[in-house]
Amino acid sequence: MPDNALFLQPVTSNPKRSLFSILLTLTVFAFSVNAVPPLATTMAKQFGIPYEVFGYIFALQYFCFTCASLTGGYLQHRFALSSRLLVIVGVFSVALLFLAGSALAGFFWIVLWIIPLGLAGGLTETFSSIMITEFEQENSSRLMNLSQVFYCAGAIFAPQLVGIFLDFQISWRVTFLILAAIVALISVFFSLSTRHRAAWGDVARTPSAEASKADSPLALRHDRLLYLMAALLFLYVVIEISSASWIAAYFEKRFALSAGAAARRLSLFWTGLIIGRGLMVVLPARLTLWPSLLAGTGGMIVGSGLLAVGWSAASATWAVLIYGIAAGPVWPIIVMLSQCLRQSAQFTSAVIGIGALRAAAGPLVGSQILRHLGIGWLFPVLMLGCGALFALALVTKVTIWRQ
Repeated sequence: MPDNALFLQPVTSNPKRSLFSILLTLTVFAFSVNAVPPLATTMAKQFGIPYEVFGYIFALQYFCFTCASLTGGYLQHRFALSSRLLVIVGVFSVALLFLAGSALAGFFWIVLWIIPLGLAGGLTETFSSIMITEFEQENSSRLMNLSQVFYCAGAIFAPQLVGIFLDFQISWRVTFLILAAIVALISVFFSLSTRHRAAWGDVARTPSAEASKADSPLALRHDRLLYLMAALLFLYVVIEISSASWIAAYFEKRFALSAGAAARRLSLFWTGLIIGRGLMVVLPARLTLWPSLLAGTGGMIVGSGLLAVGWSAASATWAVLIYGIAAGPVWPIIVMLSQCLRQSAQFTSAVIGIGALRAAAGPLVGSQILRHLGIGWLFPVLMLGCGALFALALVTKVTIWRQ
């Protein structure tokens, strides 16, 4: 093991199996947020509502995600709860909610159902990501990017399953039942694979006085880097979620594709994200933080610009792939930088939680663009957002360098 490696691996009988089980929980989170968007037009038609209102449903889901991240971070710090326990609560809840989702009977019940689904997803993603940082190497985002490859695998599988079932006129309720069974199996595997260490997320290390002080709520509120990192995460996922929520509708409405074909274009976006994050695993570690963050945000400007032009369904399909590749490493790099800067689970969960408000804003932004400007303006507006993201990354880099 290299001298400068942090690799703070908790004591378990099989660390690799434990890491793999944690990575799989990111797939569970992906199921929770990517199974519904491709079904928006189908469910809206069945329940007799405009499909645009699903933007508000997605926003509510991510607002609940934010609440879970912030509350979970506080509870972990206040009551010494382990990250493992919070993830277990999250993943088992997702399984139960997919089971319950198969019986949804109307718009009102969708709203009630999406609230706990957002809470469960927030616990799952936030604290599984924190667990993964315990395995990470110094000045690297390789494992965090690898974890997001697993997230993308779930994000691809969910809409693909939906698309196949839509093509064969199979009810979306069956999709939810299948996802419930898969998530339940992953939940059991995670619980068994990590059971030898009850204090996951509380790795034994002697905190410095500065780190302990930084963990206090008052110190967090006055930490400039907290707001800069959260703002980066906020803006990035406004763009990502706006894209993921409406790519299927974009292809269905603008290019007159079938619902199943449009859902598969969303899968292509997540395929691009996998490729982009997979590249981080093979790049030299020194290139996987700031150099890749700036390159990725710059590439997002190019990809969204190509989608804004949208000459044809074929060219837009390739543009979706480029867009996804560029966006791929951005989220995991921001999270890993947050952990590297303060070495504090509470700081990192606060960044994820505050930044998660952007996910609530993402569907709303897309919904308002569609309502007031039309589907053709979705990606021109997002291209402007990508430019702002690149500029904010530069500002954050300069601020850290000056400190």
